[in-house]
Amino acid sequence: MPKTSRSLNDIAYHILNDVRGNRSKDFPDLTIDQIKQAVKYWRAVLIRQDQQRNFNRYRMFEQDLGLVNVDQFDTAESNSVDSMVTITRTENRIPAPLRLKEWEGITHVGEIDKTGQPIPVVDAQRSYWNQYNKYTGNDREAFYRDGYVYVKNDKTLDQINIRGIFEDPEEVYDYKGIDENSPFPVPEDMEQRIVQSLLNGELGFAVQMQGAQTQQQQE
Repeated sequence: MPKTSRSLNDIAYHILNDVRGNRSKDFPDLTIDQIKQAVKYWRAVLIRQDQQRNFNRYRMFEQDLGLVNVDQFDTAESNSVDSMVTITRTENRIPAPLRLKEWEGITHVGEIDKTGQPIPVVDAQRSYWNQYNKYTGNDREAFYRDGYVYVKNDKTLDQINIRGIFEDPEEVYDYKGIDENSPFPVPEDMEQRIVQSLLNGELGFAVQMQGAQTQQQQE
């Protein structure tokens, strides 16, 4: 995560004060929550643009979920895992990772001491076919699907450490039970791009887009 003292609340109030200071008539009824949603929307857009241009600076956006409990998973419940494969799964759903260029935004899965060899993270579809590989089918690996992180071929795990780039950083705050005024995971240059874009008139569009996405999720 970038070293910054600015929280999402700080950024949102800064934008709101600038809008009011400019006496903008375009968004007379803006709320802090709407601005925060717009900031998160543009953060996601700009991160995806960075990835498409191969600007590999994902650690600047990374958040740590800490130690997450896992349980043995009944492979009979899934048609995407062979019944002979040993698999564990996080007890509860985790915050949704940001979908990036050809991969989910899970950047690290590892053991509880955080010093051991990381568990390779692969696409869920690739994991299905990997289990039939003659030479590596028994290797452990992790993948994300439907809100859970799965780990294959390791019976010893009770907890894992998960890091990633998440769609909504505030969901991570809630998940970990930490202060919502924690530093927002965005580098200073991107924060400036977001603020300037919104103040240049794109705030209303971002609010509309976020509202449409929320409505789709509720349907």
